[in-house]
Amino acid sequence: MESGNEMKMNRSIARLVVFFIWFIGSFIGMFIFFSIGKGSIAAMILGQYLFLFGIIIVRSGIKNKNLKPGALLVVVIGVGCIVGGAIFQFGNHTMQNMAKEALPYAFMVLGLSVVIGNYLYFKKKHESCTYRVEATCIKIKEECHREQGEHRLKYLYCPVYMGDFQGETLFFCNENYSSKKYVKEGEKREIYANPENPQEFYEPKEEKDVIILLYVLGSACVIIPLLALIF
Repeated sequence: MESGNEMKMNRSIARLVVFFIWFIGSFIGMFIFFSIGKGSIAAMILGQYLFLFGIIIVRSGIKNKNLKPGALLVVVIGVGCIVGGAIFQFGNHTMQNMAKEALPYAFMVLGLSVVIGNYLYFKKKHESCTYRVEATCIKIKEECHREQGEHRLKYLYCPVYMGDFQGETLFFCNENYSSKKYVKEGEKREIYANPENPQEFYEPKEEKDVIILLYVLGSACVIIPLLALIF
């Protein structure tokens, strides 16, 4: 009889195999349908890929109590690809024309949602994370992934901070991995933590880059379709 650890390991391996098959199969499917001129079906495959990845990111954000607007954006884009692909593949000419006319407005709504969601998310975080901590980066956690179709490995980094929180020395790590090291071991940073939940915190320098990126993407989704409608 299998032990509990063996059963967990076997389930993990099975999930990994299924994920790998789905991951590779999605790319192969997109390539095949796109190469034979079925771009709408390729869009639907891309949509389910983004949708499921978005759900994984959302679940992780909820679990870590750090759900970001970008995760919801991936889900919305995935749904849009599925619906749009289905309309152009199976819909009649009237539905297809309506979809083409609605597309610029859909992008503008999406862009506004990103900008507003970004503002509300970080506003709420700043209101809840008010305890200032002079922290020191004591470690850089690493995760290693192999790039699809390539032999090289991609490394992701997440800093671990240590600082004094209400007279107690705590470690701070939000498990948000990035492709670049924006802080070095031994470097001091100012972070702001939630007085009721110190593991909910933000580091202003890191957050600034994320905020700017989301505002740029959201604004582009509004401005470009608007210019297309005007001119």
